[in-house]
Amino acid sequence: MSLQLYSASAGSGKTYTLTVEYIKLALREVERRGYFRRILAVTFTTKAAEEMRSRIIEFLHGIAHMNQLPEREQATFRLMINSILADYSSEQLIISEDELIRRARDTQQQLLQDYGLFSVMTIDSFVQRLSSTFIEELHLPSQFEVLLDSNQLMNELLDQLLDKVNQQGDPIITNLLLDFAKSEVNEGRSWNLLRQNLHDFLKICLNEEYYNIKKEMDPLRIEDFLQIEKQLIEEMNEVNQNLINLASQFLNILKDAGISGDMLAYGKNSVASYFNRIVEAGEFEEHGLSYLRSSVVSGQWTSKSQEESIKLTVAGIANQLVEIGSAFIEIYDTHSTRYFLFKLIKKDIKKIALLATITDELHQYQNDHGAVSISEFSKRLNEIIANDPVPFIYEKLGDRFNHILIDEFQDTSILQWQNFMPLLENAVSQGKKNLLVGDGKQSIYKFRGGEVGLISSLKVANHPFMEEKFQDKPLDLERFDYLKTNRQLKNLDSNYRSALEIVNFNNDFFTWVASNPKFQAWSSLVDPTYGMDLNQIPQVSPNKYSGKVDVLVYHKPLVDNHAELESAWMLDRTLELIQQELANGFQYRDMAILTRKNKQSKYLAIQLKERNIPVISSDSLLVHYANVVGFIIAFMRLKTDSRNAFRYKELLFQYADLCHEPVDWELISADLKNNQDYYLEALLYFKQLGFLFHEDEAHLVSWVYGLVSTFNLTHFTDEIEYLFKLLDLINEFVLLKTDDFEAFLVFYDSNKATFSIASPEGGNAITITSIHRSKGLEYPVVICPFVSWTHQPQSEKVWFDLKPLDFPALKLDENVALSHYYGRVTPKELTNFESLHRQKKSEYDAVFLDSLNMLYVAFTRPKQHLHILLAEPNAQAHAMTKKSFQESLGQMVYDYCLNNPDFERALPTYVIEKENCEYFVLQEASQFIKQSADNQLVDEKLLNLNTQIKSQVDFRIQTYQQDLYTSAQSKREHGEMVHNLLAKIKDIEFYQTYYSQITHAIADETKDLLNRFLDDKQIQSYFLKGELLFVERDILCPDGEVVRPDRVIQQKDSTIIIDFKTGKVDEKHRTQLEKYKVKLGQLGYKQVKAVLIYIENQQIEEV
Repeated sequence: MSLQLYSASAGSGKTYTLTVEYIKLALREVERRGYFRRILAVTFTTKAAEEMRSRIIEFLHGIAHMNQLPEREQATFRLMINSILADYSSEQLIISEDELIRRARDTQQQLLQDYGLFSVMTIDSFVQRLSSTFIEELHLPSQFEVLLDSNQLMNELLDQLLDKVNQQGDPIITNLLLDFAKSEVNEGRSWNLLRQNLHDFLKICLNEEYYNIKKEMDPLRIEDFLQIEKQLIEEMNEVNQNLINLASQFLNILKDAGISGDMLAYGKNSVASYFNRIVEAGEFEEHGLSYLRSSVVSGQWTSKSQEESIKLTVAGIANQLVEIGSAFIEIYDTHSTRYFLFKLIKKDIKKIALLATITDELHQYQNDHGAVSISEFSKRLNEIIANDPVPFIYEKLGDRFNHILIDEFQDTSILQWQNFMPLLENAVSQGKKNLLVGDGKQSIYKFRGGEVGLISSLKVANHPFMEEKFQDKPLDLERFDYLKTNRQLKNLDSNYRSALEIVNFNNDFFTWVASNPKFQAWSSLVDPTYGMDLNQIPQVSPNKYSGKVDVLVYHKPLVDNHAELESAWMLDRTLELIQQELANGFQYRDMAILTRKNKQSKYLAIQLKERNIPVISSDSLLVHYANVVGFIIAFMRLKTDSRNAFRYKELLFQYADLCHEPVDWELISADLKNNQDYYLEALLYFKQLGFLFHEDEAHLVSWVYGLVSTFNLTHFTDEIEYLFKLLDLINEFVLLKTDDFEAFLVFYDSNKATFSIASPEGGNAITITSIHRSKGLEYPVVICPFVSWTHQPQSEKVWFDLKPLDFPALKLDENVALSHYYGRVTPKELTNFESLHRQKKSEYDAVFLDSLNMLYVAFTRPKQHLHILLAEPNAQAHAMTKKSFQESLGQMVYDYCLNNPDFERALPTYVIEKENCEYFVLQEASQFIKQSADNQLVDEKLLNLNTQIKSQVDFRIQTYQQDLYTSAQSKREHGEMVHNLLAKIKDIEFYQTYYSQITHAIADETKDLLNRFLDDKQIQSYFLKGELLFVERDILCPDGEVVRPDRVIQQKDSTIIIDFKTGKVDEKHRTQLEKYKVKLGQLGYKQVKAVLIYIENQQIEEV
């Protein structure tokens, strides 16, 4: 078989195996420029690709120079050489050891000399490289920019959409945005996070799932969505009104007969009670109607104990009640399921319409800017190869790649697999060896599009997963079947990482899970993922180091603050375990705390830091975590918002925090008013402390470097990495975007959660991280607190395929219909339709497996000790609280503990709080043996560089006529540059005071235009000191529209809007200002006036 699928469980030496397999392929044939050029190896992260490249070079070097290595290393590479030669021999390829060494030496040299042809890369890098080669075929701009930052892209698309709404006043899109806001508030989300929520929702248009249904959704315009919504409402109203009318008739008959609802059978819970409720609400609700059904069948509407007179009266109207009840049941049974589905669709249909709008904006943006999102390349490639049996793009590659190696195959998305199948098909058809390496149990990137069902479908003989995925793509299904027919299964069943006890625990626990009918019922993916290739053979000698697995369970008391008590309990037990492991001889660096949620990691990191325990966490590596960065950003915020007293106080706090000095409480507590320039106050304050400031106030890079020099910020050596990272970000932003302070702050605030430094090597600190981030890592000691996450969907949403339902209300005509609906998978209404229920069940299966895999990844990180902490709710707790735990991984672990009475032990002495605690030891060696320091050493050749930072660094920037600022400016109109500069000029006095900084490094033509503009006496009258209200600020109007005037001032009793324009006079400029006047008047501004000023000729028009 020429396609080998390796199942590589945790700790099985996957990277080693993949590296050796690469070398076997690279050395088996000889080409003048190296056979390595015929091999393509892809993985999912840059770090993994770098590690694999380094391993390949290291192993080639070891083979090529084996005889020159120390004895221990010689033995390692001797085994590797013997393995390679034995593998060749089994394939009837006989070469000598000397020949293999010579080939290794030649290949290493060829590889280093042609490093660009060393194709070990991420999947995204490969697709991007391929796309760059076939620009015309993929309909890409001849010069295009790759957009890596989806958050920044979406922010720009949102700005583009809002600007269009503001300029064109599109009422339809405005209403869509307002409806989105109302929907978010109704669902309990914060109004203040509206833009972020809109941003997160609209990012769906970049996802692979949306791409899969986009072609079917593209014909629908906004008006079409609104028409379909209207059709849904009409059908829903008709059904609802018919049922409400019947319920009213029923109640009126009772009323005319003098019968109250509680006189009927079941009293307050009678049929009449339900009818009263829906009539008052004006809408019927879901109900089993069991009492109504039984009364209609029997004709009996009263209980046997009811008074005879009432029975007789009701009997007299029984036939009427039966007739109405029967009609109600018939309409309910016929239409209610569709009604409640339509209600779900109607709730979100306008959101889906917004997606169509933002997709149009994306296409326009990419065309206007010559920019392509990183997610776009795979989609464009797939559009070409999807229906081509021999894709011409791959045909153009010729025989470039004979061998394809895909690492972390379990994280491959369906789209990525579709794009790779033709390459694999071609290589397999030629009898060339190809490798897929992965482990379905470690598939935890479902949220990124990773499809665990893919690897399961290739492993199991009959698995319908891919048939469902490719039901409309016969060519893809044919390729998949061909590859599956030619695949050979292999299993790496050894574990080289963990102690015997850790391996045995994971074997036993996950075998118990896989064989448990209860968990198999939760997900159909459990058996194909855990039912084979699960058990590992431990390779670590019990004499080398020992292992232990234990569980601490907290039985929560019945109190209101049980969540706070649980967090405190988790913290206390974690602290005790840390001290216990230190006593065992481990160091902080040997320990890791792994959590499911980031907020749990943050909580524990903060608490440990407050107790002076050194930690490395994802938060602690973020750039904004550093005081030196906080100080610079606070200074920048004050500069851009100089009349805000809070910003001034924030800066003083940051400075005191940075220098570990007492806060100037007298100044902080002073009653400062927002009516003076606090940026100038700050400069004066620091000048009095002896700091000298550089002159350049106009340019972001110069200004920041001036701060670094003024305050000697490089002196804070503990935070030097954070400082340099910030400087890199600022330089890159100015070079690629704009030299604008406010724009950088927007960019920084939008992305600060992603700006981080590399994890420091060699420090003695506890790692606190999420389970996602721990994948691929190992630690001597692992503590897993908060093991109680659910294995059921919560807020997960999918695109439901509506086509099988074939409802007229979802159609406009035969060719245009709402084919898909994006919504949560939890509503029970979906189970009423077979096709939707099947899709819902598929997502439930995937969520369960994703949660279980998270547990597997966490439990396979430790080398020696695994400590599990979980909390069980009180038996008297709310039913929903108990149900949540019963559907959690915590319940699964606890059930396993209770499954064997030998597991339970007395609480260890280091646990101080013994009340409400239970303790289990699941595996433990008879004797504790710590891994020796010698066993943890890694052979590396280190180059020691003695470096020292100068006691004070003077950062200066020299700018010349052709520097990056003037080069960028030369591409813009001088008028537009003046327009940008005017936004920074508060008044004429400010302009005259900071003239050199404002006009620094701008072209002479621009400077002359600015001078002529501000020399005009009438224009100066709009730049008087103390009159400025704001410049270029978004204003949210009562109707939901956002306007952004250039400059607004207050002169006596009048509010004056000033708008600066470049180019020719245009009537739409006046129309825009008229609208601004109306909007500001609606906001309460008095006597609003407007002035239009054309920059090039200083023409002034009052509007």
